[in-house]
Amino acid sequence: MKTQGDSLLTQLKNIEDAVDAHGLCVSARIIAKLEAEEQETIIHLLMQTQVSIARIGNALRTHGHKVGDNSLWKHRRKTCACVVTR
Repeated sequence: MKTQGDSLLTQLKNIEDAVDAHGLCVSARIIAKLEAEEQETIIHLLMQTQVSIARIGNALRTHGHKVGDNSLWKHRRKTCACVVTR
C-alpha cells in the first residue's frame, strides 16, 4: 500500500509485512491452505492468461479468503514477494 507521502522506511516495512517467515506472498499463502485439487485448479487458472484475475479473486473472496486482485496479478506475473525473495 504505497502512497506518495509514505517514507522509504514505511514502504520497506509494508514489503516486509507482506512476506511471511517462509517468504510467501499473500496469494501463495492462500493457495497453500487450499485442498490439493483446489490448489491444482487455481495454479492452472493463474497460468491461463485468458482467465481474468478478477474472476479468480472474486471466487476466492466469496469463500472467505482475503486476497486482492493485485496480489493475484503479481503472483501470476511472478513479480510477487515469494518469487522476489527466492
